[in-house]
Amino acid sequence: MDRDTLTSLKEALADIIACIIAGRNTRAAEISKEFAVSQWGMGNSSLFLFPERLTPAGAAFVNATMANALDLDDGHRLTKGHPGAVIFPAVLAVAEDNNISGEEFLTALLIGYEVGIRAGIGAHLMRPDYHCTGSWGLSELQQVFRTF
Repeated sequence: MDRDTLTSLKEALADIIACIIAGRNTRAAEISKEFAVSQWGMGNSSLFLFPERLTPAGAAFVNATMANALDLDDGHRLTKGHPGAVIFPAVLAVAEDNNISGEEFLTALLIGYEVGIRAGIGAHLMRPDYHCTGSWGLSELQQVFRTF
């Protein structure tokens, strides 16, 4: 990965982590954690600023909820959505569960952004009036889980 790409990726990472931390004290964070524990149970993947460790699906769900809770997270004009809130929590959860290296983590994060943004652009070419990360976020998550 070239230096400029790595710098951009690290900036995106810092942004989404700050958004997750900011979203931690919301009611949405508490509700999503309670739901994730009951739905998926305990595991090896961490939650930001919570002591519990959940399954990858549960941790990704809770961290994604916190990332988007205050609607401060990244935006991509051509996707009309928030790729970081979908991809980073999923990559982190799976990376922890599989004990991958930092380099593998950054590569998976980059792949997730690439796939998610392209899927979002495609979705909005077909339905330009539709505004929702969820319309393309699933394909992004599926790619992340296939990477590992």
